Amino acid sequence: MDPSSISVAHCVPPAECPALASFLQEYRLDRFKALLEECGVQANKWFAEHARSQLTLHSGCTSYPAWVAWCGSVCPVGLGPHSAQSGETFLALWARDTPSARRAVLALQLLQVKGNVHVLLPHAMLEQLERCAKERDDVELSVLDLIAGMPTRAASWTTLPNALQPTISPPKPYECWASLLVRTGEALCRLRRQRDLESEGDVGAARQKLQEISRRLLTLDPRSTMEVAPSDRPGCFVINEMRFNGHVIGWEGPIDRFCDVDAVVRIATASCECC
Repeated sequence: MDPSSISVAHCVPPAECPALASFLQEYRLDRFKALLEECGVQANKWFAEHARSQLTLHSGCTSYPAWVAWCGSVCPVGLGPHSAQSGETFLALWARDTPSARRAVLALQLLQVKGNVHVLLPHAMLEQLERCAKERDDVELSVLDLIAGMPTRAASWTTLPNALQPTISPPKPYECWASLLVRTGEALCRLRRQRDLESEGDVGAARQKLQEISRRLLTLDPRSTMEVAPSDRPGCFVINEMRFNGHVIGWEGPIDRFCDVDAVVRIATASCECC
């Protein structure tokens, strides 16, 4: 993960520290408030949805971001300052709801990680990290048990600000540390064997999503149809074509156990590719 490659639209400018502080106060994000007081706002450290408009005091925007994140990278010895994306990244993340959490995962480029990423986040957002890991065949999600001892390469964790140090500011009951771990060699082979064993359950969950989509579309239009095929990704399907109210609808997203049925139905009932 390379923080410098994240869209500038989501970067909190150092000059907007007061706006960020007001946002954190409004949502009572105490850990982030402590992090801001300890570290201030530095370039490529703080990110929030549409920060350039929503966290600019004189922009005229009256809404607050739906997610916020602090990011820090640890570069392994010998890689040099421009190789942080291949090292370890630490991320503190909060999102208002599930769709916001998904947008945060995409905006922060967690699907393109090249090194391990350790994330402090609310338990309610954990499914989005699981989904992120499943969308890569070489990334495994691990929920860290800090009670049992510090994670591997504990030296890198000592570089964290006090507001994130597990020994100083441990996770709240509603929080957890989880890691996206890039696997290679034997660890990658083990991960793929494990996913092969889990694929039957994933396929079943994806089929349930398809059945729910079909049921809801048929309720609105008894003549609606879907053309579905297995995806190259295990436990996943693709919709090649949907027909609803005489219209042809395209859907490029995967249908898996994490699929948002409401979003698919909303797009199907509001889109058309044939008129």
